[in-house]
Amino acid sequence: MRSPTSRLGRSTAGTGHRAVAGLGYYSRVRNLQRAARLVVERYGGQFPETVDELAALPGIGRSTAGAIVAIAFDRPAPILDGNVRRVLVRLFALADDPRSTAAERHLWGWAAALTAQDRPHDYAQAIMDLGATLCTPSAPACPACPLRELCQARRLGLERQLPRVRARKVVPVRRQVAVLVEQGGACLARPRPPEGFLGGLWELPVADLREDEQPLVAASRLIAELGLAGQLAWSAS
Repeated sequence: MRSPTSRLGRSTAGTGHRAVAGLGYYSRVRNLQRAARLVVERYGGQFPETVDELAALPGIGRSTAGAIVAIAFDRPAPILDGNVRRVLVRLFALADDPRSTAAERHLWGWAAALTAQDRPHDYAQAIMDLGATLCTPSAPACPACPLRELCQARRLGLERQLPRVRARKVVPVRRQVAVLVEQGGACLARPRPPEGFLGGLWELPVADLREDEQPLVAASRLIAELGLAGQLAWSAS
């Protein structure tokens, strides 16, 4: 289904962050910018070197902060990205939901206990690479794994069943109509709210379809809300 088209009225072309448009990086770019400003304001431009200080910066969570401390500054700090999480779940045969509160507590405890005090940079890189290359989600290469003799999941024959797969959430369905407003070869576009689904991305004007509302009716309502007037040309595929 193609959008109704209005060929009258004013229009403008969105500009925005063209260097990363369409790549899904808008929120990351904003967080990087905010973090850079805070580093300048709080730390005089010197990048912080502790987990707590790093985790307080926009876009940096607990695991990322630990990875920065371990890899960039070669100081002991636990990490728990997706690869490390999978390695630890199998190593200790954790049968619980790996994202539950209890599982998080166990996993962070194990991550901290196993973090090397000597050469933490190498340990962090090694355990992440182990999960990325050998302890993979669907086909773990157990015979080549250096932890094969210690792995409780392998001993129990559960290496392919763990981590436990979470039940998928039902994806909500939204019915919307979009209008393409053209004038002089330019199209009207506007940014989405900075937070939430597709935050900050530029889009054609859209409106949610009300219950039992026809698309053309919603399109006419949207055109009126935009303060425009014109002939709607509808096409569908």
